[in-house]
Amino acid sequence: MYDATTGQPRQTLHPIGDDVTGSLAFATDGTLATGTQSGFVQLWNPVSGAQIAGPLPVVAGPISSIAFDPAGRLLATTASQDGTVKLFATSRNGRLQWPQCGRLKWLHLASVS
Repeated sequence: MYDATTGQPRQTLHPIGDDVTGSLAFATDGTLATGTQSGFVQLWNPVSGAQIAGPLPVVAGPISSIAFDPAGRLLATTASQDGTVKLFATSRNGRLQWPQCGRLKWLHLASVS
């Protein structure tokens, strides 16, 4: 994470197993969600660098996109390789509750409104 004013690094987040982060999204409360190339989701406090939730195995391949709804209560993930779409409920303590699932063909971008 970089300071937007100075451009200087502030925090380094470490996904599970130092995996590559392929997607990320910020909730309105500042919570950061990351999705890895190996299919894990983690929630972070970007100020402290602390992991809030996860790692949660979501899919057996790359998470192609991740998005919060405007209220920060839902988190959507997509996996383009198998068309999986998952919608998670987030709780006040940052935990992710298991999803509603669906399948589409080659979905690359999530957006929740």
